[in-house]
Amino acid sequence: MMSRTIVGLIALLGWQSPSQAGPDLPRNVVICTDLSMGLDCMSVFGGDPMPADPDDAWALAWALEESGWNVVAVLVSFGNCSCEALDMGCTGLTERVAPSEEDCEIFDRSVETAEWVVAQSSRDVPVLRGSTSRFAANLPSPAGTAAVVDIIRESSGPVTVIGIGPGTDPAYILRDLEGANELDQVDELYLEMGQFGVWAGEAGFPILDTRVSDYNFRADPGSVQWLLDLKAGNAVTPSLTLVPYNAIRQGIVTEFMLDSMARSGRPAAASIAEASRSWNTEWIDRFGEPGFHLWDLVCCLAAADGANFRTQSVTAEIECIDDKPALTLTEARGPTGIISAYHLAGSEPPLSSTTLDFGDPPPPLGIPHQNAITQIGMLGCMSLPGDGGEPCPGDLNGDGVVNAADIGLLISLWGACP
Repeated sequence: MMSRTIVGLIALLGWQSPSQAGPDLPRNVVICTDLSMGLDCMSVFGGDPMPADPDDAWALAWALEESGWNVVAVLVSFGNCSCEALDMGCTGLTERVAPSEEDCEIFDRSVETAEWVVAQSSRDVPVLRGSTSRFAANLPSPAGTAAVVDIIRESSGPVTVIGIGPGTDPAYILRDLEGANELDQVDELYLEMGQFGVWAGEAGFPILDTRVSDYNFRADPGSVQWLLDLKAGNAVTPSLTLVPYNAIRQGIVTEFMLDSMARSGRPAAASIAEASRSWNTEWIDRFGEPGFHLWDLVCCLAAADGANFRTQSVTAEIECIDDKPALTLTEARGPTGIISAYHLAGSEPPLSSTTLDFGDPPPPLGIPHQNAITQIGMLGCMSLPGDGGEPCPGDLNGDGVVNAADIGLLISLWGACP
């Protein structure tokens, strides 16, 4: 589960990772995302435009560099950026809204931003324009979503679909494949949503005095209900893993880390860092935290290496709590076909809960010890070659060679050696 950067440094030091040694082919992956990377836009919940969540970009950058994955398509949907407010509270949870493919400048900019991230990887991965509105089971899929279905059909093996945005496009993908008796083309579906454990039965989880809602689920509860109904009524459906919204606060991106990325000499990493600053400021000012969380990256890590997460068979139920829809995950006594991947269980880096330092100056007060996730995200961003150049695994400072300077930079980011 190491990025190309980490693999390159390990090779430099004379070690070999399991992903290098193993004969298995990379896993085919489709990323469904509401990527925005700091665009000023209105979210699906309405309100005045504000800096949008950039963590989809961090997750996509990591996914493109993950040596065990073959990303076959990126599908961009509404969510972080929307042209209309679709939040309906608890009314009309399964109401179908016709997909709109009308002009939407801010949504087009989201697609262009995703194209930029892919271009920085120097990989030929198609980026498609997905749904701009909520799931409508009786209407045709958006053209971009239908194109992804064709890509899945033409893939050289089963595909894993990872949803780090609303469940809209994953629902369309499975709906179309089911209609053609081709559900076996998708082996696994991962969605970042749901409330599990002590937060089950609540509309959100607390950060100080603020309740943070299950954003991806609330953006389109109808798509999730359709997927749950499909799972309950069809044994051929792919496995469904829900990475609970409340259980993925692993790692915080701080200003110091963004400064480190800006100084790394990697153009793509520096651009992602600059696009992340306004969102970081929002979390610092609004929630009193040292920075923002890499929600979407954690979902991708659960899909890449589930052994580092505790998993539990669960039942999933849509409820109305405090006038907000909630996806409650409850421990099941037997297999249900739905899994909750809810907590990192690794005890060694890179998925560790040990104290990590970040050099001089010391990390701001309040940074949790479980910050290795952020370092994985940083290294994933810095693995992007940028400018269309060829990747050079391990060249963290962008000087064209892998040497002691790169090891020094890695150590300065990873923490002091014991």
